[in-house]
Amino acid sequence: AEDGISYTIFKNTTFKSNSAYMEGGCLYSGSGVGPGIQQGFMFQDYTPSFINNFMSNGENIGQTDIYGWPYTSIDFVSGDTTTTAPNSSPIIDFPTGYNVNKPNFIIFNVDDISFTQDWFLSAPVGTRLNGKNVTYQDIATPNVQRLIDEGVTFTRHYTGGPKCAPSRYSLLTGKYPIRNEWAKDRSYRTYDGSAGTNVTIQTSKLYYNDSIYNIPNMLKTKGNYYTGMVGKWHLMTSNDNGYDIGGDALSSGYDNDLYLQCIDIIKEQGFDYVDAWYYSNILDAQQSYYSHNPEWMVSQSQQLIDNAVQSNKPFFLYFSSTLTHEPASKTALQNNNGYLYTPKGELSGDEIPSNTGMRSRSSILAEAA
Repeated sequence: AEDGISYTIFKNTTFKSNSAYMEGGCLYSGSGVGPGIQQGFMFQDYTPSFINNFMSNGENIGQTDIYGWPYTSIDFVSGDTTTTAPNSSPIIDFPTGYNVNKPNFIIFNVDDISFTQDWFLSAPVGTRLNGKNVTYQDIATPNVQRLIDEGVTFTRHYTGGPKCAPSRYSLLTGKYPIRNEWAKDRSYRTYDGSAGTNVTIQTSKLYYNDSIYNIPNMLKTKGNYYTGMVGKWHLMTSNDNGYDIGGDALSSGYDNDLYLQCIDIIKEQGFDYVDAWYYSNILDAQQSYYSHNPEWMVSQSQQLIDNAVQSNKPFFLYFSSTLTHEPASKTALQNNNGYLYTPKGELSGDEIPSNTGMRSRSSILAEAA
């Protein structure tokens, strides 16, 4: 609307037997909404009813009743409903007066994943690397493919560094690895720095002013975001960001007290919520108490999002997978109870992942066999 206001106001309306192929079987607030534009739905002086609405895509995927793009305002009180819940991408129940005025962010950082034949839009064209031919395997990744089909693919993109920690540093700060303050400090301590910053896994850590000027901290302090991370960190300095608590002991063993101390250090980097956390790479089964635990990471991500909704805040989630880095995922899949063992010890009670919607390890292993 020319005045920047585009509300649809409903009075005594029942939404029954509506359908959509993608999202919003009854109400859809589209991509024209943006900052400074008041757009959305208002239910005036009554509780709306949503009855027998459904998705027509044959998979029952999507939000059947209301779908709003970021910046959409929905003054919504949950009403009576007999709509069947979808089997994935569950419907979000918006709290009363919930205002989606800022986008949520989820950054998935997958460790050492290879390109597949289906990812030709983003995979390098050249397949000759250091005298070897790289072969893109034909592996089905339906969930990733859905992200590709429904999102935007950057066909010309570059990592901040070819190694683990430098690229993670760039991802969280938006800076080149040569700007890393801990790396510069280490470089000056080992030589005069005339050859530039020594960028390695050991020197690329988040410390000094980089703990302040990074994406999660800026979103938290300037944007009132609820911020959090799960998964592999690998950005703590050799002296545990000045605390010298021996955090590297969590690389293979477990210690709940030490785990909680490390979590507090990570929160100083701009995160409100940190759990399902790994100090660095996971060692093989003979050297480590635990292995890959995506169930734990997903469960704690759900908790983070629930906390943000309850706080009525947009959220930033850094989901840093330990997969597909070694040890081999097959080894982890062979342990059906592997989701109980973590760097903080064996999970119990409410901490045990129970409602992630993920397939069992045994069923995945059987399909891959």
